Amino acid sequence: MKTNKNLSLPFFILHPELRLKIMVQRSFEATIKPMKNIFLILILIGILYLFSAPNLSAQSDTLRPLPVDTSALRPNNEPPEKENQMIDSEEDLFKKGEAPMTIYEESEKEINAKLVGIARNYIGVSGSVALPEGRYASSRFDDNAGFAATGFSVNIEGAWLLLRNAGLGFSLLYNQNAIDKGAYIAGVQERLGGKAVGSITHKSWQNYAFLLGPTVSLPEDYLSFDLRVLFGVLATQAPTVTYNGSINGQLLTDTKEGATGIGFAYNIGASLSYPLPGRKYRVFMKADYLGSHPEIAFTHTTQSKFFNSSNQIKYNQAVSNFIIGLGLRHEFGYAKGFSDNRGLFY
Repeated sequence: MKTNKNLSLPFFILHPELRLKIMVQRSFEATIKPMKNIFLILILIGILYLFSAPNLSAQSDTLRPLPVDTSALRPNNEPPEKENQMIDSEEDLFKKGEAPMTIYEESEKEINAKLVGIARNYIGVSGSVALPEGRYASSRFDDNAGFAATGFSVNIEGAWLLLRNAGLGFSLLYNQNAIDKGAYIAGVQERLGGKAVGSITHKSWQNYAFLLGPTVSLPEDYLSFDLRVLFGVLATQAPTVTYNGSINGQLLTDTKEGATGIGFAYNIGASLSYPLPGRKYRVFMKADYLGSHPEIAFTHTTQSKFFNSSNQIKYNQAVSNFIIGLGLRHEFGYAKGFSDNRGLFY
């Protein structure tokens, strides 16, 4: 969260609670935001693992029985023409799945054990911390600032597998971010030029999003790593914020009227899950980045004893949150034509 570094000493003396709030907020962000680097590393590991995983069909196509000399198995005085009556040919053995193996070949069971498991369809719910990013968290009025503070997010998400480990994912999301009071008062002081003394009343940012896109799921013996890139639409409700106080001793009211906007949205995310007993449910932790730039028309009004002004400003408001949370999901079925090939799951 960006805050105005030029806040005067009298400002903090008059508002000690804002000073404490800003100090706590900075400590919190210094702890949470480095987790973004871990999130990016997890995505990179998942992509590398995906492309390095062996392919079952490619390997199984190369399995062919090697020539076997059956003469040593023939009884001493048995005529050669009766050999086929006692021992199946290599072709028959291969058709039965009993082809002789050598030390240079692996059985299909052994190969399957080395492969990533087959993913399952799932649907789940999650709750998360929503950390505002960029201009959405900015405290400068001339930067199309959102003055958003740390909030929360709830999500319904899932995936329908179309291939062995890939399919179509979806996300239905609601998130809320309050207004950073200290940053907003500092912004009013910067915009109007002078020492601001007063308070604000406000509601919170509210965002609704629906997104679809490709997802990859890589289950192992227990853990499952999931990657997704989703696209869709986000609707936002910007809050009305009213400042009542004074600038350099002059009483005034400054109001930024809330408005709604709709825009294209995208979500890049990863999650790591672990099965519960019975293996129909998994708990998971997730990290997502949600971004959008809906167009919003704000009305800004300033009223005092000596002057009144009102103007409407329309621009694309950045709405972006880094989301970290926990959830529970229910798994069911496989992609058409697939089933668990290793016997490790269900």
